[in-house]
Amino acid sequence: MKTKLHYIAFIFALGFIFFSCKNDYPEEESTEIESTPTQEIIQEVEEPTLVAEEDIETTPVYENPEVQEAHVAIVEKYGQQWDFCKCIIKSDSVNNALMEADDDEFDAVMERSNFIDNKCKGLLIQPNATPEDRYKHENKVKRCLDSAKR
Repeated sequence: MKTKLHYIAFIFALGFIFFSCKNDYPEEESTEIESTPTQEIIQEVEEPTLVAEEDIETTPVYENPEVQEAHVAIVEKYGQQWDFCKCIIKSDSVNNALMEADDDEFDAVMERSNFIDNKCKGLLIQPNATPEDRYKHENKVKRCLDSAKR
């Protein structure tokens, strides 16, 4: 039952992130040659970077003991997790790259997607049972994406 609940929460979170992220901003003119999001994702796969201390989420303390227990289990199984905004931004980036990837790039983008998923398992335990929780989550996602575009 607990596994099924986690699976449903994971599907809901991915669906929410995928369908709520839109790029409504007009493109700015640039004289530099820009790489596509797919190329940036592939470069991240080929050139792994060290995780800076500020990117590592400190072990949060949740009010709900079941949620805290789930977080500890996730860290034990998948390693240290990224913070919320980093996960949202990276997930949005890889989702955009997946949409634009051709057959040659698809495997590299999927590899990066799997890496991001393992660093963002903590998103699965975010509270989303009530409309208020979902509204708070949606606003938090929007703030993260807006701050990334600045």
